[in-house]
Formats: sequence, C-alpha cells, structure tokens
Amino acid sequence: MYRLIATDCDGTILDSEGFLPDEIISVFRRLDSMGVHILPVTGRNDIIARDYLDELDIGCPIIGCNGATLVNFDTGERFFTKAIDRASVLKFMDICKRLGTPCKIFTTDRQYTNSRELYEGGINRGV
Repeated sequence: MYRLIATDCDGTILDSEGFLPDEIISVFRRLDSMGVHILPVTGRNDIIARDYLDELDIGCPIIGCNGATLVNFDTGERFFTKAIDRASVLKFMDICKRLGTPCKIFTTDRQYTNSRELYEGGINRGV
C-alpha cells in the first residue's frame, strides 16, 4: 500500500476553473482515512493554496511557491522556506519596471505586483 501521494495541483487535480472536483476530494479523504498521506504541490503561493486544503479538510501539509515552502497549516508548522532576499526582489521589480514588464512576486503571506491588470485579473488575495 502507498504511504504518500504527492501531486501537482494546476492541470492535475484541479479542474479547468481551478477548483477541486468532488471526486478528487472524496478519493483523497478516503485515502487519508486509510493512512495514506496526501501532499499537494503547487507553484502558487502556499497561503493561496490553503484554500485547497480547506476544501480537502484532511490536515495535510503543502509544498508551495514552486517548491520554496513546505507548511502544514493545520498544525502551524513551517518545515521549510527558501526565501529571496529583499534586495533581490527590489532589483527584480526595478528591472521589470524599466523594461515595462508586468510581474507578480509572492512571499509566504503576500503578493506584490507592478501591474493593475495582474492584480485585478489574477489571484489578488493577500495584496
């Protein structure tokens, strides 16, 4: 029997609108009740991905931010964070501004953008 299932979210367990289908929720809950650990993995900010975990309601950790974080919101444990330093973020934002390139940067609890379109058209929770 499997002890752990790690799965990507976007394009894998989420439907085309970014929601967890009822079938996935049911299967994951059943696997959890059998002792199989579920580990969602996403490029999204882990604080935004928390919505998936709330929907699953199984208390599992999540790998977020393209692998830069590992957190269990159920227990409050943050096992791993690989952060970019503030100077690098500011330099990146400055380069994007000079090139006229929209960008969005995520931290563990916020996101920053230089584009009204990205802010209004994307996930804007935490801004």
